[in-house]
Amino acid sequence: MFKFFLLLIIVVASSYIGYLYGNRFRKRAFQLNELLKSVIDLQNEITYTLTPLPEAFITISTKAKEPINEITRLIGYHLENNSADNVYSACKLSIMQCDVNLSLLKEDTEIMLDLCKSIGGTGIDGQVKIFTLAIERIKNNLLKAEKESDKYSKMYQYLGVCAGLMIAICLV
Repeated sequence: MFKFFLLLIIVVASSYIGYLYGNRFRKRAFQLNELLKSVIDLQNEITYTLTPLPEAFITISTKAKEPINEITRLIGYHLENNSADNVYSACKLSIMQCDVNLSLLKEDTEIMLDLCKSIGGTGIDGQVKIFTLAIERIKNNLLKAEKESDKYSKMYQYLGVCAGLMIAICLV
């Protein structure tokens, strides 16, 4: 009876590990989608309502979900309190502070950093072009992330179950 219980725990634990690892792919797609919405909202705040940057970042943080809302809130906070030299350093600092909760890859955060390097440096027409480029890059990464999520999340879940069953069979 004890041996059966131990084998069951092994199968459940490995299945759970596979589920957690596969869930990272879903989180990345979700966070990229939230990032896309936030960049579009930021574009609207800056180009159409002409909201100042700190206020625009704080406003879009109320519309986004975790962890993107925390990043945008921190960027607005750093800009508002002058604790960062420019938008880029505020963005970089905010990403580092929220890195634990992010499932984004380095290439995804690079898009955010590239956008933050360019914000405020040109006129409205230049801003629109910068935002359009960033939105396209995020959409491309989102499409890749969704494909990876469909493919790899199931694979790691099944791999976790199979590994647990394999270990259990070997121990019997």
